[in-house]
Amino acid sequence: MVWGRMTVYDPRFICRVEGTMDQHLYKEILREDLYETIEEYGMDITRVIFQHDGDPKHTAKSERKWLNEQPFDVLD
Repeated sequence: MVWGRMTVYDPRFICRVEGTMDQHLYKEILREDLYETIEEYGMDITRVIFQHDGDPKHTAKSERKWLNEQPFDVLD
């Protein structure tokens, strides 16, 4: 599986994920790479709107809880 991060500026980082990505790996990637991306582009985190699809690992209860605790908005 290939995972990448994309902003309104450009797609910047793509990596290969070996095996199956689950909700725990997804959250780990967000914790590390999402904040790194926001910082790298000098974005105001309170103005960020994060978007992902309805994949079950994206909508797991623990994932929704973590995202709701962040200072950025999540697009429904």
